[in-house]
Amino acid sequence: MTTPTMAEIRGAAQAPNNIWWPIFYLPSGYFVWAAARLGLSPNHLTITAAISNVIGLIVIMAYPLGTASIVAAYCVFFLAHTLDFSDGQLAKVTNQRSKQGAWLDSSLDITKVAIVTACYYTIINGLSLDSMLVKVAGIFLMGNIVNYSVSLASYAYRTKVDGYDSEQSPLNYSLSVYGLSGKLGRTILSNIREYGNFLVIMILFAFFPLIALIVLICWGAAQWILAINRIRHVARVVQDS
Repeated sequence: MTTPTMAEIRGAAQAPNNIWWPIFYLPSGYFVWAAARLGLSPNHLTITAAISNVIGLIVIMAYPLGTASIVAAYCVFFLAHTLDFSDGQLAKVTNQRSKQGAWLDSSLDITKVAIVTACYYTIINGLSLDSMLVKVAGIFLMGNIVNYSVSLASYAYRTKVDGYDSEQSPLNYSLSVYGLSGKLGRTILSNIREYGNFLVIMILFAFFPLIALIVLICWGAAQWILAINRIRHVARVVQDS
């Protein structure tokens, strides 16, 4: 198999409207090039990303909690998320796309989110922070898992529920309820949901734990709102079908 050029790899990438996407997109192309040259499949990258997430959890669990361990875990999760960007690009540029690969990638996404959420619970419970704030953060942090779970649950009904083949997705519909739509709505939505926010909050915990805790609460609350609106829309679609 001919190794794709970097231009072909870049052309195979999507371009969502979020601020963190370019950060992961830039290094992912080199992973795709190396993987294609080594003859690796997209599933190899997907599984490697999943293993990297487990290593990140081990770093947080096995080493004394502090700046060094949090930064180390952040680096591992950053690598894992970059690999998560790479598998889709590799599948497209080498024509290896399959339903099985898409299912594996989507299934491991929730595992990724669950693992990083477990890391956050370890961090917020291990640092000397106000106990009430920690409890509140724990409750709101669950919104991230709920939001991802609902998103993956609706994956099987993609054309019907997620609206990828229709004029308006349920998430854009949710934003239109608040007077937001079109490009502005998509931009706001993608930046609220972007996993890069999760990683930025982690690095904040290494140096400014109280600020990180407050940001985590706010971001977690946004995830609950998005999850609830998605559930409401799914319920309406099911009721109308």
